[in-house]
Amino acid sequence: RPQLQVIAESPKKSYRIVIEGPSLLLDNIIDQSTHNKIPNQHELRPPKAMFLPNNNAQAEKDAQRQCFSRIEGWCIDKIPENLRSEVVVTVQEVQCGDPNCAPVDTLITILFNSGESGMVALPMEAREVTREELDHEFPTVDVLTKWHAGEEAEWPPEDDLNIGAPEMPPLRFNVGQNVLCRVGPTEWHKGVIVQQWYRETTWPAGAWAPYKVALEDGRSIFAPGDMDQIIKAAPP
Repeated sequence: RPQLQVIAESPKKSYRIVIEGPSLLLDNIIDQSTHNKIPNQHELRPPKAMFLPNNNAQAEKDAQRQCFSRIEGWCIDKIPENLRSEVVVTVQEVQCGDPNCAPVDTLITILFNSGESGMVALPMEAREVTREELDHEFPTVDVLTKWHAGEEAEWPPEDDLNIGAPEMPPLRFNVGQNVLCRVGPTEWHKGVIVQQWYRETTWPAGAWAPYKVALEDGRSIFAPGDMDQIIKAAPP
């Protein structure tokens, strides 16, 4: 077997370390004070987990996958039996960059063979999700049936999305006002405000964008902040 020899010395002893396979063999140990060779070999074996993956990290991943599977099972149970054969449910955790929201959200995607899909965002880690939490946020049978048939259906309902909007602070620009939006490090595009305090169905509760903007190039974007570095009045 291949060997690697390394000579190491201390004030009183020198060592020839032979690395052979998974073991470290120390021999030819010389006592410098007496110049006598110590004939016995001493085998030093590395700790069993020295070169193994982090066992704790693997255990955490396994536990997370079990949580995902449990939530997926609950979702399937809530979908009518006649729709289950044509649906795929996936669960994942996503980072939320909003300091006012939970740092990690559990995102559930419901995809039907028709191509229609919906998402449910729970502001908590997968291990914290309970069946009761899921029941409260899960789409209704009517919405699921429309998705199955390839029809669009809002979830959560538009009324739920607008809860709290009247209590939001006033903004600088009104609907219909022309603005310039920053869409890159140095790139600005002209657009018009089409909505104040916009949010999407997949966003966690309490997450809002100050503006939804229709750009002149046809794109629809949202402005994440009401400041000149992001959005400003268009020149006359």
